[in-house]
Amino acid sequence: MNQLKNERIHDMLKQHTIVNINDYVHVIDGKVICYEPDTIDFESEEQVKNLFDIATNLYKNGFYTEEYGHGNTRFVISGSKEYIEKYGNTDDMTHFPPELLEQIKKAVKDYENRSSNRI
Repeated sequence: MNQLKNERIHDMLKQHTIVNINDYVHVIDGKVICYEPDTIDFESEEQVKNLFDIATNLYKNGFYTEEYGHGNTRFVISGSKEYIEKYGNTDDMTHFPPELLEQIKKAVKDYENRSSNRI
């Protein structure tokens, strides 16, 4: 049972592009998503699925907007590994240092370039 769960989590991870800029900032499928290391339990199939559902649906069909512009809006997830339910909101990245912003922009652009080259 545990091995099957781990395989499903592994399969989910393979279906998405994750760039860990640092422990807090991540670019998942071209979207900037921030969370502390103790927020998402990557051993929990449900929490991993919820994270990827957020990444997949973010900024689509009224599920939040890129109110600070494309590539300048981040989605912040807060909560604890112990609880399935998390809290989310959008924020800007104006206080991020320029080097960090460059890394983020590169990860977003690389994802978009790979996505546009898929047939």
